[in-house]
Parts: sequence; structure tokens; C-alpha cells
Amino acid sequence: MELTSFAYQSPSGSKARRGIGIRQQVAQRENAKGKTLSLFADDPMLG
Repeated sequence: MELTSFAYQSPSGSKARRGIGIRQQVAQRENAKGKTLSLFADDPMLG
């Protein structure tokens, strides 16, 4: 499992926001309890 945090400030934003990312390898945890985002569900490369 890998964890990361980052700060991002939109060019039009007044302050930076904190983002956190978590990545797990499916081969190691096939039944991992996570969420699959559907933001790019229509994209055949990412869906």
C-alpha cells in the first residue's frame, strides 16, 4: 500500500487544499475495501 498527500491551489482559488491518495495492489489484496471512482467510467482506457 502507498500513501501520499499533496497541496493544490487552483489558479483562481484563494487558498491551497490538501489531497490524500491511497493505492493498493489488487494482486496483494483482491478483496480490498475501497471505492472505484466512476469519474472516467465512459473512457475505454480508464473505465
